[in-house]
Order: sequence, then structure tokens, then C-alpha cells
Amino acid sequence: MLSGTENSLVREPSSDNTSVLLVSPRDEDEKAVQEILQQPEREVQWTIKHCDGAKAAASSIHSIMPGVVLCDRKLPDGDWKDVLHACQDVAKPPLFVVYCDGADERLWAEVLNQGGFDVLSRPLKDSEVTGTMTTAWRYRFGQLPGDAGAWSRHIA
Repeated sequence: MLSGTENSLVREPSSDNTSVLLVSPRDEDEKAVQEILQQPEREVQWTIKHCDGAKAAASSIHSIMPGVVLCDRKLPDGDWKDVLHACQDVAKPPLFVVYCDGADERLWAEVLNQGGFDVLSRPLKDSEVTGTMTTAWRYRFGQLPGDAGAWSRHIA
């Protein structure tokens, strides 16, 4: 939501600003993402919701309304494309990131051609995940969370 100020518009915080939907059947991926994105010294504390499969993600995407989806390439009941298609059916689709063992240029091209945002390799590394999340945030909102001045400059 935007509110007017004397000289600019400032983005008001909303519940989905830092919400991430992690779609993975692997408990170790959930733990890794939590350790990376929820470090106390981080400027941004991401809210992470976890679904273990494509069907669970598709049925909850409307209620969670994440800003970003991190999705394992292979899921027990489908694959990343099923989740991406479900995301594209919402009014404000989240940015979509696929990750897997041995990500390659072919997968990256496929993800981008289907409307995804990026691809990461497993094991998930702190610098790659935080870099992708920062880039995704800036792409979607024109700023980092809490940087109202950057938002004002972006839309002015």
C-alpha cells in the first residue's frame, strides 16, 4: 500500500513484503534457508513458510502471498513448473527461484523462458541465496525492506 507524504510516496509495510515460500521435500533445505535468511544480524528478517510438494504449494499460494518462492526442481508430486504455474494464477505473482543439484545453463534458460526469476545450485550457499533475495526484492519493489528513501526515489 502506498501513502502520500509531503514530497513523495512511501511504501507502507505489508505482511507479504518479506515472505518466502520454500517448496521442498527435504528438511535439510528448510533448515539451510532458515539459517541463511533468519540470521539475527541480517537487516531483513524473512518470514519463511514451507510446503513439501507442488500440490501443497499450489493450494496455499493464495493465502501465503509470498514475495518470493524458492522451489526445489524435483518434488514428490510434480515439479517446479507446476508450482510456477500456480504462482502465475495469483493477482500479484511472486518472483520464482528454482534450485537443484547441478543447476546448468539449460535449466536456467528454461526457468527464465517460463517466467521464473533465477536458478540456484544445491548446496544452498549464504552469499548466493542472500544475493538472489536482495536482487529479487529490488526488482519487485525497487528497494530493500525498510529503505523508504530508495522507494521514494524509485517512483519519483
